[in-house]
Amino acid sequence: HLKLILLQLLLMMAHILIVDDEAAIRFLVRTVLESASHSVFEAQDGGTALNMLETYPKPFDMIILDLRMPKMHGFEFLSILQNRPIPVPVIILSAHSEQVPQALESVVSSRFLKPFRRQELNDTVNRLLGESTSPSYMEKRTETMTEYSLHGSGTDWFQPWYSIHR
Repeated sequence: HLKLILLQLLLMMAHILIVDDEAAIRFLVRTVLESASHSVFEAQDGGTALNMLETYPKPFDMIILDLRMPKMHGFEFLSILQNRPIPVPVIILSAHSEQVPQALESVVSSRFLKPFRRQELNDTVNRLLGESTSPSYMEKRTETMTEYSLHGSGTDWFQPWYSIHR
């Protein structure tokens, strides 16, 4: 029973990044996720999202990503994210049914077409967060964080990855 309570607390404290060029979509997704007690952050394009990944002091627990955006397309963002040392679940949320290139499939955890159903998004977010708190995932995440000295303060944890991909 205690494990279930702890898992629920972990799910409630998720930090989720929404990357979409449409303000109305970001607002809608934010509303859905905040009503489920998640902390939500927004980026209007992939470049801004990468900057947030660099400057935010705690790694995001999930990213919800549009594919067609100005400045940096979602596929370009995914290819950079794929080489990031800390794994993070990614949900594709797009109005277009584009195929994700096979080389990037391992980065994508789930996919929704716009418009989406609120409950379906909530259920998927909770399922993926539950999977990301599994012992094997947490062990991999902890090993990676230790390897890159992520237990320190600030954004030092991000530099080994970011400097390679600049």
